[in-house]
Amino acid sequence: MYRKDHSIYPAQRMHLSGHNDGGYLHWCLCLCVLAACLICSPQAKAKDKQLSPGEFKRIQQVQILQTEARWSEARKVIRQHLKDEPRPLLEAMLWRSLAQVELQDADYEKALPALKKAWGLKQLSDEEQLSLQGIMSQLMLQQEEYKEGIPLFLDWLSKTPEDKHEARHYLALAQAYTVQEKWKSALPHAKKAVAIKSKKDTVPVSWYQLLVSLHTRLEQWPQAIRMQKVVLDRQAGEMRQWRQLALLQYQSQPEKKRKTSSGFPESALATLRTAWEKGLFDKANDYQMLAQWFSLNDLPYKAARVLEDGFKRQAFTAKSNQQQRRIHRQLAGLWLRAKELEQAEQVLAQLIRQKPDKKLLQQIARIQIRQQKWSNAEKSLKKLLAMQPKNPGDVLLLHGITLLQLEKLDQAEGQFLLARKNKRNQHSAKQWLQYLASIR
Repeated sequence: MYRKDHSIYPAQRMHLSGHNDGGYLHWCLCLCVLAACLICSPQAKAKDKQLSPGEFKRIQQVQILQTEARWSEARKVIRQHLKDEPRPLLEAMLWRSLAQVELQDADYEKALPALKKAWGLKQLSDEEQLSLQGIMSQLMLQQEEYKEGIPLFLDWLSKTPEDKHEARHYLALAQAYTVQEKWKSALPHAKKAVAIKSKKDTVPVSWYQLLVSLHTRLEQWPQAIRMQKVVLDRQAGEMRQWRQLALLQYQSQPEKKRKTSSGFPESALATLRTAWEKGLFDKANDYQMLAQWFSLNDLPYKAARVLEDGFKRQAFTAKSNQQQRRIHRQLAGLWLRAKELEQAEQVLAQLIRQKPDKKLLQQIARIQIRQQKWSNAEKSLKKLLAMQPKNPGDVLLLHGITLLQLEKLDQAEGQFLLARKNKRNQHSAKQWLQYLASIR
């Protein structure tokens, strides 16, 4: 859970693969429609060339069909004219018109080749060429043609007045670099997108999440944490955002420091604790993580309360019986560290009822002895002896001491005598036998 890998990073495959902001495609479409209005008159020139009256008549026929939204007819007419092998200027205009038709149908895969043809002929005015380059390069990014699309788009931005730059332009670049895992190249564009957007409108949460991802990939923890706090402010009711912030705060500390109570990041603990107190936990791992962090900070009582709350809320029901027993054992251990013997005994008793266990019986017997619950301890030790424990001498001594407290002297003596046969417990057994003789 705490390895230095990307498993903790903003869940966020959607942010790393690019946020699908359809707005810029609509903008492409608008530019195409605008370009249709730039069709030349017979006398108009493009690149010092002009259409003949016959050529103008053909392009005008296409334009009328487009104006009337007769897209299917327009497509047929354009393709027919292209078969006639027109001169370069008319060919460029026809390809541009075909791209407009395909964009109207949202068929971006077909629009892109038409745009490439129109732009590649270099017959249109500089202004029109630049407009086509902007549309074409963004579609290339959408079609993952990054090698050619990114340089073309950057060139288009450099030739376009800055007041015409929009946030989605930079977002598209950030996404393109991100998909290629070029985090360092993506980051400035993502920042620029957020900066531009924030001046005019509310920045979408997904844009901030993209920044979180990029800062995290570059291990820029303070910046990632700052951006995640912005996300959390917007989505305070979502546990995943609290979890993400806590993990980033945890990751910000060097690994060696994290493992000590003095170096553990208090901010991470406070974040996860706040989410728990708000009742936002929605996964078993949330309870286990917070309990572990409390434990690492020498707060066993609070850690135990968290796990206990997890059981009350049935957070661990999806786990196997073996896993649930392990968590119950952790809970008992935490109650013991917190010196809450009664709670520890209750947890162990529940485990023993489910499945008798030698180690647990010996553990609960010791707890019962510490609480001077002699009758309960005697029962536990008797069950344990019947299971033939690996260390019978130790158990016999404990049983003898318990019987002594219950004033069952003869039975106590019998257990001490049996314990004396064990070399490991011989000395202690002799001492208890001597004490027993002195009080009779």
